[in-house]
Amino acid sequence: MSNTTSKSEDQRLLETLVNEGHYDDAVRLCQARTKTDPQRHFWEMQLAYVLFLNEHDDEAYYLQCPQAFEVAVQHAPADSDAHFWLGYVKLLVHHDTAAGREELARALALDGTHPYANLVLAGIQGGASAIPLLRQVLIRQPGNHRALRELAQNLAESGYTSESQAMSERLRNHHPYVEHGYGIMNGYINEVLTEASRPS
Repeated sequence: MSNTTSKSEDQRLLETLVNEGHYDDAVRLCQARTKTDPQRHFWEMQLAYVLFLNEHDDEAYYLQCPQAFEVAVQHAPADSDAHFWLGYVKLLVHHDTAAGREELARALALDGTHPYANLVLAGIQGGASAIPLLRQVLIRQPGNHRALRELAQNLAESGYTSESQAMSERLRNHHPYVEHGYGIMNGYINEVLTEASRPS
C-alpha cells in the first residue's frame, strides 16, 4: 500500500464501494489504478479481491476472479499472498484440489509461516498430518479460532486427548485473532479463516 495521500483516498473509496455493494465501480477503480499507479501489483490484488467478494455475479466469481489472481501471480511470482489466494480460489471456486494444493505449496515455499496457507492446507490434509500445519498457524495467530478448533479436533481424532482438551479450553478462553491487514478482505477473513466474527 502506498503512503501517498491519493492512494489512501483511493483505498478508502474502494472500501466504501465494496461495503455498499458497488462492485462494478470498485472494479473500474482497480482497473484504472493498475494502469496508472506505480504499485500496480497492489491494485491487481485489490481487483482480484473485489471479483472474489462479488460472489453473486457468476462471471466475476467463477471466471474473472481466478483469471485476476493468475495475472497477479504472473506479475509478482514471489508474492506468497498471491499464490495463497490463487490456490484458495482454485479450491473454493473451481473445486480443483490438486491445483489448489500446488499453489498453497508455492505460497509456503515462499513463506513457510503463512497462516492462511497453513490453515487451508491443514483442512485439505486432515488428521495427524494437519497438526503441524495448524501449530504453525498458531505461532503467528495464537487466537485463530478456526485453527484452534480444527487442531483440537485433529488431536482428538489422533488420540491426543489431553492436548485436544487443552486446545478446546484455549479456544473458549482466548480472545480471537482479528485480521486487520487485508483491507477489503478483512471481513471475509474474520468470518471464514479466523472465525473472529462468529459467535463463540
